Amino acid sequence: MHVARLSPDGSTLYAGSSAGGVWRGAEDGTGWEPIGDNLYGGAHWLEILQASGGDRVLAATDDGSIHYSDDDGATWTAPTGLDGVLSVRRLLMLSDGGEALFIVAGGSEGQQVYRSTDGGESFEVVLDLGEFKGDAWSPRTGAGDLYVMSGDGLEHSEDGGETWTLLGQPAAGSRAELTGSEAGALYAVIDGVLYRSEDGI
Repeated sequence: MHVARLSPDGSTLYAGSSAGGVWRGAEDGTGWEPIGDNLYGGAHWLEILQASGGDRVLAATDDGSIHYSDDDGATWTAPTGLDGVLSVRRLLMLSDGGEALFIVAGGSEGQQVYRSTDGGESFEVVLDLGEFKGDAWSPRTGAGDLYVMSGDGLEHSEDGGETWTLLGQPAAGSRAELTGSEAGALYAVIDGVLYRSEDGI
């Protein structure tokens, strides 16, 4: 298993597996059933949104396969705007109550941060990372802040990726992993070296 997410109403737990697709069960971990047997490649990343008919499940694999389902996994649809994506490094949704989704992905055009404002049906590039394999993180406080580690340093957006502010420039590298704490610290692993910032958020 790679990832787990609760439904927006908190009643259903979804989990993504390496070769077994997407699974759904009760919040207490009982009653598991597969809903992604027809989803090739499994699910390394998941986000769950509220849709008109129930839950919309957005699933992605590390190797760039991205699909969503509105019918409990009976059918899966590929979003538009992601042609050429060959790998996914992060899939996340802001906690501000909107439908903004972000994917950090690599492909024929290099590394990009993509945004969807229609529940994952379509995506557009909002930040070009070049050849740097960056990462993204957003706090769970509902503020809607988004942080991205790029080759230039730590980028911050308060408006869903419309504009970006460069906050700091750690050591040069080619690859980063980014996470944070709502208590006030950000952590980045850049080419195997751990960095911490206590004034980035």
